Amino acid sequence: MTAFPTGFRSSLPCIHTVTQKFGEITTAKNTVTYNSTTSRENEVQCFRACVELFPSMRRDFALGSATLISPLELIRTKMQFRPLSYKELTQCIQMSVANEGWLSLWKGWGPTVLRDVPFSAMYWYNYELGKKWLCQRYNKLEPTFTISFTAGAMSGSIAAVVTLPFDVVKTRRQVELGELESLKNSPKRSSSTWKIMYRIISENGFQGLFAGLIPRLIKIAPACAIMISTYEFGKAFFRKLNNERQLKVL
Repeated sequence: MTAFPTGFRSSLPCIHTVTQKFGEITTAKNTVTYNSTTSRENEVQCFRACVELFPSMRRDFALGSATLISPLELIRTKMQFRPLSYKELTQCIQMSVANEGWLSLWKGWGPTVLRDVPFSAMYWYNYELGKKWLCQRYNKLEPTFTISFTAGAMSGSIAAVVTLPFDVVKTRRQVELGELESLKNSPKRSSSTWKIMYRIISENGFQGLFAGLIPRLIKIAPACAIMISTYEFGKAFFRKLNNERQLKVL
């Protein structure tokens, strides 16, 4: 079996290689000349590649999801900002598209990416640190549901606070959809993320970048805690189930 390549810079090549190697391992197990030691080494290599794949997948999926849901996020933000019927919302979007083109539906994409990609990186990094620290503190070899829940809530809260300024800028840009166009004599405002930040600080002070902090924490902390603790519980459950099946076979 060929050596396992490393140093992937994107998700797709790594996914292709890992899938190919797992196929080779499965095929080898069905042959007479199957070598369990060699196969185990290749399984370990596949696992290491999956670990290497995870950060690039987080980055790629964060970028992809931010791009795909940006128009839906814009519509949600617009409806939360001001009560609009779907007819009024459609007219507002049509006015913006007529003046600025279809790319106006992706208003706030820049700050959304600046919010979501660092959020994902900080969340997973701090979660692993918090989980390790809590396991050591309470002398646990594996994280319990409570440890996972606590570490998830803490890491989600930290990431939410750090990335909040970009969420504020994103909201400000999306709220402007159709507002400036409806005012014929309104001056053209810069849509640069950093200039909007400067304008917010000028108008509301530095605390203006952290508007809505409490509601964001109330939303993000439990969501992150429930997601990761459910994932860890499911992972532990199916690992135990697989181990029991293997023992029955032996």
